Amino acid sequence: MIANTWLALLRHPSELMLLKEHPEWIVGAVEEGLRYDPPTQAPNPLAATSDVDVGGKIIRKGQPVTVLIGAVNRDSGRSRSRSGSTSRDIRTGI
Repeated sequence: MIANTWLALLRHPSELMLLKEHPEWIVGAVEEGLRYDPPTQAPNPLAATSDVDVGGKIIRKGQPVTVLIGAVNRDSGRSRSRSGSTSRDIRTGI
């Protein structure tokens, strides 16, 4: 996981420079590294605990559901970070 985060920073030198200029962002950078390239893309499915509408699709109680971690905040048209990159803070969605 640490190596994946370093590799991402080396591939995006402007982000690495920002982190060097703002060492107080290191905690957020670690969390972002886990979101950006997580150790698993799809954890074991769970069962929905109640009926729920997700984007117009009804998921019934008991149906299997999973979260695709690698897909979190990948919509570049939605918002951009302070640096202008498409990376986001997983805690705030921005």
